[in-house]
Amino acid sequence: MRQQRNIIFAVMILSLVFLSGCSSSGGGDDSPASAEAMTTEGTFLAGAAIKVLVPKDNPDWYQEVCLGGFGILGVRNWGKLIIARAKGVHDAPYARAMVVEQGGSKIAFLVIDAAMISNNVIRDITDGAAARTDIPSKNILVAVTHSHSSLDLLGYMGGVSPEYRKFLVDASIQTVVDANDDKTPSRLLVSQTQYQPSVIRKENGENAKKNGADLKWVYNRRGWTTLNEEDADKERSEGFKPNFTHPDVDFTINVLEAVDIETGQPKGVMINYACHPVIVTDDSSDISRDFCGYLVDYVQKRIHAPAIFIQGTQGDVNPGDWEDFDANKENCYGFARQLGEDVAKQALQAMTEEQVPIGNGIHFERSSVPVSIDNPLFLLLLYIQRSLIDMSFTGKNQAEALVTYIRLGKELQIAAYPGEAVTHMGLGIMEGDHVGKDGSPIKPIEGAKQVMKAPFKMVTALTGDALLYLVPSAEWENSPDPMPGVFGTPYEEQMSMSLNGVFADDLRNTVNSMIKADTGIQ
Repeated sequence: MRQQRNIIFAVMILSLVFLSGCSSSGGGDDSPASAEAMTTEGTFLAGAAIKVLVPKDNPDWYQEVCLGGFGILGVRNWGKLIIARAKGVHDAPYARAMVVEQGGSKIAFLVIDAAMISNNVIRDITDGAAARTDIPSKNILVAVTHSHSSLDLLGYMGGVSPEYRKFLVDASIQTVVDANDDKTPSRLLVSQTQYQPSVIRKENGENAKKNGADLKWVYNRRGWTTLNEEDADKERSEGFKPNFTHPDVDFTINVLEAVDIETGQPKGVMINYACHPVIVTDDSSDISRDFCGYLVDYVQKRIHAPAIFIQGTQGDVNPGDWEDFDANKENCYGFARQLGEDVAKQALQAMTEEQVPIGNGIHFERSSVPVSIDNPLFLLLLYIQRSLIDMSFTGKNQAEALVTYIRLGKELQIAAYPGEAVTHMGLGIMEGDHVGKDGSPIKPIEGAKQVMKAPFKMVTALTGDALLYLVPSAEWENSPDPMPGVFGTPYEEQMSMSLNGVFADDLRNTVNSMIKADTGIQ
C-alpha cells in the first residue's frame, strides 16, 4: 500500500512539473505566463462567463432604455436638452461573471455594463442566481462599470422598460449560473502594476497638448495633484502646488486570473482600475461601454477567456477633458479605444511578469450601513415621483447600503464600496499631506488600502449598490479646484444622496473595521 502511495505521489509531482511548463494563456508576445503557479498550494474551483444584454427577439430593444450619466430627470445634456433615451447601439452592453469557491466558501462577481443600478435590480439578480446555484445571495457581488453611455438601471435618467429590465435580470442570473457551471479546479493568480499614462493622440495623429505640454490620460478633477511629473507641470502652470508625498489618483491596475490546473489555460480574468468612463461624449445617444469595453475586448482576444472590468475609486478621476483633445460624438470612440487598450496592455504585461499564486482561504464579510437621504435634490425627486429612484427604502427617506470585505489567501484583500467612492476613500490622506481650498491642512482620512496588510490591495466602487458619490467629511466642499455643480456647490457633493460626508465616513469606517478585525494576515 505504501509503495502504491509513493507511486501515486511521484506521478502527481511529475504531472505538476509538466504543467508548470504550460503557458497560462496559450502564447503570444503579450500573453501572461503562470508556470511557477502550477506547483504551489491553493486549489480553488473557478469559472467565468459572459452574456450580451441584447434580446434576440427585439431588434428595437435600445429604444426601451435610457442612458445613464451626464444629466438627470431623463435629460442627458442640459446644454442641448438631449433626451437620455438611446437612439442606437455603438457597442452592446454585457454581463460578466466570475465564480470562486474553496472549502465550502463561494463568491460570485457579476459586472454589468451600466451607468447606475438600483438595490431592487441587484436583489432580483442575487436572489434569482442563489435559487439556481449553491451560492448564497449575500455572496453574489453585483457591480456596474459606470459607463455614462450605457444603461440607467437606477431610474433617475429615465430607467429602462419593465420588459427590458426583466430580460436583463434573467440574463444576468444566467451569466452567474453559467460561470458556476464552468467551475474547474484552478489556481488563482494575482498581479498588479502602476498605470503609466500615455500621451493622448488626436484623430489626426498629433499629440494632444495643454499649456504647451503633451497631455496624458487621467487626472483628478477636484484639483488634487497626482504622481506624474507631467501633471505637476500642468498644475503649476494653473497655479496649483503639486504634492508628491501621496497620490490623488489610484493608478494601480489589479489583475485576478483563474487558471485551470489540468489544462494550464485561463478560465477568466478580472481587472480592477479607477477611472470615469466618460470619453464617449454627452451629446452621443448611442449605447457604448466606453473605454471599459475596449479594455476587456483586447484582453479576451489574447487570453481566449472571459475578461471582466471592475471599477476602483473613480469618483474624482477623469480620463481627460473633451475639448483638450478635440473629442466629439463622431470621433470619441477612437479615444475610448486608446485608453482602454492602454490599460489592457499594461494589465497583460503585469500578468506576464508579476503573477503571484493565492494560497488557501476565502474570508467573506458584509455589513449593512444605514443612509439618510438628506440631499434636497434627491428629496425633490422623491417628492415629485418616488419611482424616479428605483430603490427599496427602510423608512421615509431612509435606506441601507452594504459594504463588503474579502480576503483570498494571505495575498489579496478586497474592499467593495456601494457608490462612486473618491480616491481618498481608498488611498486616504496622511497627516499634513494636503491643504484644502481654504488653505488650512486637511484632516487625515484613513483609506481602506492604508489599513490592508496583504501584498495586493483592491478597492472596488459601485459594487453591491450604486448610491452616487461618496465624499469623506474631511474633503466635503474642501477640495482645491472642485468641478462646479449648480449654485456654487461642487458637483460630487451635489450628486451625493447624503450631505456633509457622514455617510461616506460611516461606510469607510465600517469596511476599515472589518479589515482590522480579520486576523488572517496579522
